[in-house]
Amino acid sequence: MKDFYTGFEGESEILFTLRGENVPDQLIRMWAGYFDDIAMRIELEDGKFTGLALTYHLVEGWQDGVPWKVPDLGHTVKQWEGICTTGLSPESLEVHGAVLDLLRSAIESNGEVWISD
Repeated sequence: MKDFYTGFEGESEILFTLRGENVPDQLIRMWAGYFDDIAMRIELEDGKFTGLALTYHLVEGWQDGVPWKVPDLGHTVKQWEGICTTGLSPESLEVHGAVLDLLRSAIESNGEVWISD
């Protein structure tokens, strides 16, 4: 488990969980502010939100405690790789790298990534 939430107890928390048949579950626990800082930087594609950015910006109720599966890991990795990290805090940069590693591991292990709060 990677913990980027300790010290923010009582504030919103986001969990990324990798689940796969041949790998133990992996968890990234983060303060929602780090996730917000990173996710707001995902670029529009053809003038619209897609993938993780669509869910983040437009889908209401995803932060209701019910985990949701990242539907297209390959697309999500490309989005995450394309984020401009210039100006991110050192902590947000570390979170960005940890999430990217988790997403790549999910693809390599044919696993799934679930996000919850």
